[in-house]
Amino acid sequence: MGIILFFSIITILMLSIWLASVYYKIGEIRSLVEAFQQGDLHRRLYLRGRGSLTEIANGLNQLAEVCINKDEERNLQTERLLSILMSMPDGVAVLDRDKKTILINTAFIDLLKITDSEIEGKPFTDIIRVPEVIDLIESTYKERELSMKEFYHDLSNRHLQVIGVPNRTRRGIVLIFRDITEMKRVEEVRRDFVANVSHELKTPITTIKGYTDTILDGAIENRDDTLRFLQTIKSNVERMERLISDIMNLSRIEMGYLSINKTRINLKKTAERVVQTFRNRAQEKGIQIINRIEDVEVRADPERLEQILTNLIDNAIKFTERGMVEVNFEDNILSVKDTGIGIPAKYIPRLGERFFRVDPSRSRQLGGTGLGLAIVKHLVRAHGWDMKINSQPGRGTTVEIIISS
Repeated sequence: MGIILFFSIITILMLSIWLASVYYKIGEIRSLVEAFQQGDLHRRLYLRGRGSLTEIANGLNQLAEVCINKDEERNLQTERLLSILMSMPDGVAVLDRDKKTILINTAFIDLLKITDSEIEGKPFTDIIRVPEVIDLIESTYKERELSMKEFYHDLSNRHLQVIGVPNRTRRGIVLIFRDITEMKRVEEVRRDFVANVSHELKTPITTIKGYTDTILDGAIENRDDTLRFLQTIKSNVERMERLISDIMNLSRIEMGYLSINKTRINLKKTAERVVQTFRNRAQEKGIQIINRIEDVEVRADPERLEQILTNLIDNAIKFTERGMVEVNFEDNILSVKDTGIGIPAKYIPRLGERFFRVDPSRSRQLGGTGLGLAIVKHLVRAHGWDMKINSQPGRGTTVEIIISS
């Protein structure tokens, strides 16, 4: 009995020690799991010996490593996405299923002039109260399809395009705001250009058709009338030729097909060649044309500089009834001065716009296309120079080109 009692006590003690060890390991494992639940994935548990509990501890350690790697990878992807989102030129706003704002980027704040510092979590319609945007949001939530609208935003003074994209995973939507102000301006310029070209071509074409029909209807029998009609037709054909030539030149310049090859040239000789082509025309109008440029060299594209001077002198003679046209160069300023009708101050900022004329009827009568100064402006800029226009009604106009190396 004593021996049995002794071994029983030893067995009970060993069992108690084993149970205590198991309870301790279970407690440590529970503590490790609680640490993981609280976000402490860097905690580890290393148990001695073998057995299921040791394997569980080792498995939890390995699981924590996998979670850390996945978390770091997810954080890196999130940082990349946020970096891309914040650097996008388009404004982006992410809405949840309740139409509340989850995320916005910097461009969104800049485009829409948002001053509220606490946007996230607010209903989006409290931030942007534009009817077109509200309609698009309702449509995107309802139809779950991509939708698009354009609107003018008074606060930012911009034309904006908003695109609604449904978020398939969270039942929310993503709104993309794009600045289309420049695109609208280009469209308007294109429409005006087509309208102006159509208008400019319609008048000479109508004239040519009318006189041609008159000749065919019997006026050809009258030599004097026929010659007069043919001279009018020829004049209108030349007008269309000038217009088309100017349009082609301006288009090539604006599309970047123009190359400027600067070389050292004698400015006096270049100006004299251009002036010489206008002497007969100036004499017919009783206008004195003077080249006051002395022997001086500048760096410029010879062909383009002649084109600049040709357009400026042509305009000067065209709008001068008496007096003179003077070409000069002083203090790196090339100037063409006339004593013509002048230009009111309110129109000077618009000089250089395509087809702009202070007096359209007079310009058409004199054969102007309204593109001369626009071509000059682009050629001057292509050289890296600046242009300035001074004028007073009744006292003449001076166009100055500031030439820099």
